Amino acid sequence: MTIKEGLSSLFYNHTERRLRFVVRMLAIVPLVLGALLPAVPIIMFLQYLGIDWLVSAVSLLAFSVAILVLRMLVDRQRHWPNLRLWLGDVAIGFVVACITQGVMLLTGWAAGWYRIAPAALPSVLSGVLQALVVYIMVGIMEELMSRAWMLPNLAQWMRGFMHPKAALLLAWFLSSAVFGVLHIFNDNASITSTLLLVGAGLMLGVPMLVMGDIGLAVGLHIGWNWFMGAVSGLPVSGGAVGAALLQTTAVGPEAMTGGAFGPEAGLLGAIGMVLCVMMTLLVARRRGPLRLAEEVTDYQRASII
Repeated sequence: MTIKEGLSSLFYNHTERRLRFVVRMLAIVPLVLGALLPAVPIIMFLQYLGIDWLVSAVSLLAFSVAILVLRMLVDRQRHWPNLRLWLGDVAIGFVVACITQGVMLLTGWAAGWYRIAPAALPSVLSGVLQALVVYIMVGIMEELMSRAWMLPNLAQWMRGFMHPKAALLLAWFLSSAVFGVLHIFNDNASITSTLLLVGAGLMLGVPMLVMGDIGLAVGLHIGWNWFMGAVSGLPVSGGAVGAALLQTTAVGPEAMTGGAFGPEAGLLGAIGMVLCVMMTLLVARRRGPLRLAEEVTDYQRASII
């Protein structure tokens, strides 16, 4: 091996024919900045018009494009799933999350922890639909970043020095931990909310763990946030409630309701996460025997979108 080849091997994996793990992880910074730059004039114009929800949607879209480019050109993971099946999984995940959130809301109401009143439908309908658009983009962007990019990159790196199943499980946990910690700066965040959001990351990572793609997770993420915020009227990860179909006030113990952070910082949120995992496993079981999707640890075979 020449000196030039030796130096290049520090940054480039000649066996995999792609950049090394650390370089790939760092590549997100310039790619995100590059994707956001063309969107800046559009974002500024929308801010001038005062269309805040569309500002959020466009920003999230630009971030999502950056992650897709990163996945295809830097990670060299170009495999794509059957679109009809993938969209079906998104729809199933959305329904599962809405059912779960409905159970959480009814449980809190039956226990006397929530007071619920209906909102005036005509006045909130537009806001509820706008929230759906934003939460769709949030779900896509966060799942692309945490489950379609970070989790497989970690798993493929750790596969080099441990069994593929162990690498996949550890990557699932580590990516979920990062997901939880990234929310620590949200309004009203606490140690409890951070730990439970690590649990939410584990919940959202289960489809990748047992099915090898993020379609179901995207639907779960969208339905979970939208129902909690735009239907129930509860804070979403500490975020303030906008227009919602219901006006729900938490009057029970904070340990149960999560208080100002929302259900994701309370027992109700933990119950919902467990229920979501159980329903996800039932969906996966209908596709065949439950298994760990070891192919995620092999970038040449992985189909993670």
